[in-house]
Amino acid sequence: MQELWRRVAVSPGKAILFGEHAVVYGYPAVSLAIDLPTTTVVRAFDRETSTLDGSEEGFQRIPYLVQALRSTSAKGIDVSIRSSLPRASGLGSSAAVTSGLLMALTSKNASSSDPATLAARSYEVEFAAQGVGSPADTSTLCAGGVVSIGGSGYGKNLWQIPPMNHRGPWKVDRLPDPGWSWVVAYTGIPKATGKVVSAVGQAVGAGKTDVLERIGALAERGIAAIFRADRDEVGKLMNENHRLLAELGVSSPRIEEIIEAVRSETLGVKITGAGKGGSVLALARPGEESRVAHLFAQVGTVPFVVRVSSSGVRLQLSGPTSPTGASPAPPSS
Repeated sequence: MQELWRRVAVSPGKAILFGEHAVVYGYPAVSLAIDLPTTTVVRAFDRETSTLDGSEEGFQRIPYLVQALRSTSAKGIDVSIRSSLPRASGLGSSAAVTSGLLMALTSKNASSSDPATLAARSYEVEFAAQGVGSPADTSTLCAGGVVSIGGSGYGKNLWQIPPMNHRGPWKVDRLPDPGWSWVVAYTGIPKATGKVVSAVGQAVGAGKTDVLERIGALAERGIAAIFRADRDEVGKLMNENHRLLAELGVSSPRIEEIIEAVRSETLGVKITGAGKGGSVLALARPGEESRVAHLFAQVGTVPFVVRVSSSGVRLQLSGPTSPTGASPAPPSS
């Protein structure tokens, strides 16, 4: 069996700052690409089957891999994934794998990659695998930096994601990075995005749309606050956003316990992502990020002090395998 080529893609993680759940219904959201990378190594072979670390069964168990492969003409690949993100943490692990794999399958080198096309295809794959959701995660990881989805009046337009299942389109804009450090803490409770989004959909179907409208209006205020680099206002809006998410029913007693343990020591703290588990996001006072992370650790979470990653998903290494079977050396900087 001959290895034909090898490509290595690196994706950041993500944290939703404002607007989760509401963005699914066309309201604005703000998301951060964060410096918790996922590395996806893809090797192509002259064979029919595809594997995850050599296991065909392992590959088939991950719907994002299966759907990504279906969306391309590729076959006979082996995928290896090494991630800084806890699984099911709400920090973009599935989007990182999806965008990284598609980058490796569709781009021969960094200059041949089109972030707008990659973002649209990554969302299609995520939607096919989950059946629900918005393009917030995949667009954030493809763009890098601070991104607004569906906002108005601020930032530089990057691309538009076409409608999916009668929802959308979504306008994706670049917002300035205020340069702050953030603290994310994995609760230890695996999140199930599809189930939580479906539950919110049932609540919306029963007429609970006012909460989504308030989350959307708050996200617009958050976009303006980020644009002004108004740290105190961003923290205040984070706290308000969390209260709305709790009202929507996506918090839990454990999440409230975690948030209460750090609330007085932060400017803002909230669920990030689908909720019911996953992670929370905090904005500390300047210079107090490590102290807040320590408080998170004391209540049994896994904390990370992070900064915004200016780079979206990218090819780190690409090329044909050498005759000796070794990967080609990365290009010099």
